[in-house]
Amino acid sequence: MVGANHLQGQDYPRTPEQLKALQEFRIEGVGLKTTRGEFLVMFKEAEYDKENSAQKLGIEIYKVGRTPETDGIRVKFLDGKLVKILASYSPSRIKAIGGDSIIPEKLTLRFGKSEIDEYGWSSGGESPILIVTKQTDKGETAVCLINHKIEEIAKARKASAARVGF
Repeated sequence: MVGANHLQGQDYPRTPEQLKALQEFRIEGVGLKTTRGEFLVMFKEAEYDKENSAQKLGIEIYKVGRTPETDGIRVKFLDGKLVKILASYSPSRIKAIGGDSIIPEKLTLRFGKSEIDEYGWSSGGESPILIVTKQTDKGETAVCLINHKIEEIAKARKASAARVGF
């Protein structure tokens, strides 16, 4: 096995197939290599989230309401590259597809044992990719695909631009 991950002191190696599945994972057709332009072609109805974006810093966030298999997605880009996609699933949708455990079970079948929090997977290596499921305060389940390498660049850019007196 390859791709061992050492987050939070745990070591969960991934098979080559699991690593490839993490790299190629898509939510509603959106994956790590999806550009902003490609996303906007796929989701013409996407709404630009001006309040949470920082266009001058190259950070743009878009929202899409209900999709065929989710109750909405939010996508974040940095300089047109995917940083994060978050899909929300309402309690009624979760119940209809098999209950609270169905999404974690499906992810576990595809990627093996989770290693980050209760349900989180990482490819390890230079650019870790995480897929995390969690319950939101609205009772929704959220699945989030994050390119942490680009996410760290976005965070650093935002922090360096913050005017806080030091």
